[in-house]
Amino acid sequence: FSYEWLRYPIFPWIGWLHTNRNITIADLNNDAIATLIHTRFALSAAVIMENRQQWRFLTFGVLGSYYSCKSYECNRFIEEVEVRKISIHPN
Repeated sequence: FSYEWLRYPIFPWIGWLHTNRNITIADLNNDAIATLIHTRFALSAAVIMENRQQWRFLTFGVLGSYYSCKSYECNRFIEEVEVRKISIHPN
């Protein structure tokens, strides 16, 4: 039995925020998670988003399968999108 699926959930609407293109396992240690709530919008905790310059990309998908993939078709497991704007609610 492997607990890896607990660390890298397979819900397609859960994404990881990261600084550089092509997410790494080290990026996952930040626990900066966002939830896709619309095709153009994701929601995350304000405390995560305070450093607006840090988050440039958001990756959705099955990261456990992506990192264990041994074929040339590994990118089918994830989708990376660029963060264009961060808005923090005033409250």
